[in-house]
Amino acid sequence: MASQPPQQLPPQAAELILQDERLTSDLEDAAADILLRWALSLAGQLMAAEEQGGQPLDDAAIADAVAPVRRVARQINDLVASRAVLEESEFLVRLLALIDAARELVRCP
Repeated sequence: MASQPPQQLPPQAAELILQDERLTSDLEDAAADILLRWALSLAGQLMAAEEQGGQPLDDAAIADAVAPVRRVARQINDLVASRAVLEESEFLVRLLALIDAARELVRCP
C-alpha cells in the first residue's frame, strides 16, 4: 500500500518526502509505508503550525520545514538497517535520541 499525503500537506512537501529514496532504502515495503505515513503526518503538523503562525509557505519555506522531518526519517531508516549489528545498549541510545529529535520537531516548528 503506497502512502498518501494528508489532505492539508502542500504537494511540494509530500514530494520532498515521497521522492527521497534515502528515507526508506533499507526498509521492507510495510516498514517503509509506516515510516512514510509518519513523516507525512508530522510534516502536515509542521505545515499547519507554520500557516497558523502566519508564515508564508513558499517553496523555500516548505523545504526548510520538511528538512528536519526528512533528516529524522533517514536516521530511523539507518537505525533499522543497523539494528542487527548494534549492541542492545547502543540501539537503545540511538532510538531514544531519535525519539527526542522527533519530539523537538513537534515542539519547535
